[in-house]
Amino acid sequence: MINEQPHPKEGALPLASEFVKKIKDERTAGLPPRSVYDAYRGITLDDALDYITELGKLREERFSLDNDTLALGYAKAVSWLLALPHPEIDDPMKGLIVTGETGTGKTLLVTLLRDLSEMLGVQRPFYDGVNSRRTMKPFLWNGETHALWHMADLMDSTDGRYTALDYRVLHIGDLGSEPATFQRYGNKASLADLINQRSDYGYRDAPIVATTNLPWSELQRYGDRAVSRLRGDCIEVRLVGVPDHRMNRTKTSI
Repeated sequence: MINEQPHPKEGALPLASEFVKKIKDERTAGLPPRSVYDAYRGITLDDALDYITELGKLREERFSLDNDTLALGYAKAVSWLLALPHPEIDDPMKGLIVTGETGTGKTLLVTLLRDLSEMLGVQRPFYDGVNSRRTMKPFLWNGETHALWHMADLMDSTDGRYTALDYRVLHIGDLGSEPATFQRYGNKASLADLINQRSDYGYRDAPIVATTNLPWSELQRYGDRAVSRLRGDCIEVRLVGVPDHRMNRTKTSI
């Protein structure tokens, strides 16, 4: 059963709280939660991109979506989050994998999507094993759970099980930054195990949100099964040729 996930730190900016409260109070009162195939009525894609731009400026003072390539990537990602129509999204209940070379802003995109989800109160139906039915739950994830974190978590576990298997939304940041295989008590392990086991739950009840610098050809290190599941269970947003905002951090960024 997918449970509430522990949150070592959510990664939200202190300064974002007032802005988030203002938006909630003034612009999103009464909006319905996201359901299986139901978009947020009353919020257009342009509205959502305006919101995420404001959130972006709180994290990176020079953040903008003036770059056409970047804007297209954000438009697809926001459409996925809010279940808005998009020609490249066949099922908004799938997870998300953001691909692209180093410095293209993948981590920032996923962080801002989480900020936007919290700001708008995005919910999603998850299976409740106790009551044997799907119930609406906040659609949030822990942005600090990167690939190396998952590797260390498994190596430190007493039962040989990934803690994140029980997270409502599994986040894997920088997939591929960890060794292709690693040893746990003399046994070979790989994040392919986490991906495959997670996928067994089904993407509607156990979505994955991931970022990676690796092209699909290099993700083959995880094997055909894991790659097939990432492709099938996630919507891909590829960021290319965009500015590296990490060079323009505000003093309040973390």
